[in-house]
Amino acid sequence: MADVGTLLSNETATGSSKPRAKGVYTFSVNGSFTGGGSVALQMLGPDGTNYITIDDTTFTAADAVNVELPSGRYRALITGTVGGLYATLKEAGWQASA
Repeated sequence: MADVGTLLSNETATGSSKPRAKGVYTFSVNGSFTGGGSVALQMLGPDGTNYITIDDTTFTAADAVNVELPSGRYRALITGTVGGLYATLKEAGWQASA
């Protein structure tokens, strides 16, 4: 079972949205960026239907960024052709147990 910080796990299409409380998070992405594909962090907009791309979170290669986010629902948007991509949105400072 995927943990609550996982947005994508070996995916080639946009994932479902997940709720997050207000805070500072690390958005990290890796996997196979083929065919000019990209991935971006998006927040569900106030209309409850359309998504808004968060500034400075669109990647065309493996990368990570810390972002301060309001409470809301978030997803990883995949555009173009990609191999399997992985994306997480975890509280900044989170560490896996050894």
